[in-house]
Amino acid sequence: MLKNIQLKVNKSDISKLCQASISLSWARFSNKLPILADKINDAVGEEDKTKVLTALKETITECQKFCQELDSIAPAVLEIPDKSSTKTKVLEDLPDLKEDSLRVSSGSE
Repeated sequence: MLKNIQLKVNKSDISKLCQASISLSWARFSNKLPILADKINDAVGEEDKTKVLTALKETITECQKFCQELDSIAPAVLEIPDKSSTKTKVLEDLPDLKEDSLRVSSGSE
């Protein structure tokens, strides 16, 4: 069951919280997979189409729950500081740094 919470966290902790949430969701889902597979295999082995369909429906429901959990984490993922934008900014500044180090002006001042 998903629970909506609101909390303030340090900016540098956002990615760790997202990572933990994703890992926990994945572990929960992974633990259910062998049980779901056994139910499907048993139902097919019994050649009972009603049981097969019930087992498939249960599997689909669990997959949907997992997807909902991942989807609920997405807004937090969007808040992860983007380190690549810092690198881009540094690259944009490189020509200015080279001019400064050579004590040459591009005339843009």
